[in-house]
Amino acid sequence: MSLSVLPAFAIGLPLVWNWLREPPPSTSVELSMKLHAFSDYTERTWINGDFQPSLWSHFDNLGPCTTNVAEGWHNSLNSRFGLPHPSLRLFLYCLQKLQHEVQCRELQLAAGRRAKEQK
Repeated sequence: MSLSVLPAFAIGLPLVWNWLREPPPSTSVELSMKLHAFSDYTERTWINGDFQPSLWSHFDNLGPCTTNVAEGWHNSLNSRFGLPHPSLRLFLYCLQKLQHEVQCRELQLAAGRRAKEQK
């Protein structure tokens, strides 16, 4: 997980990945085999594979703090409730209010109103 906060160019460098590639020593042979298999998978997929470090490194990220749109939407939904575990009544009320806001926005956009700027 710590690799994602490093600059993309540094992740594949021998200094970084070669140091992290070797799992810590373990007395369990089975655990050591699993850790080596995970290390090989990480190198094959995330270091030298289809998902290059430039895709998942957050070092230079100036955009949203979330990793995807769904997570951002859930975060905004949670902030609407104002408390961590809303009652069913409050939950349904907030969902209905959100649905109304979305429908109003869709009508405004269909009528020619400009889209809001992304933050």
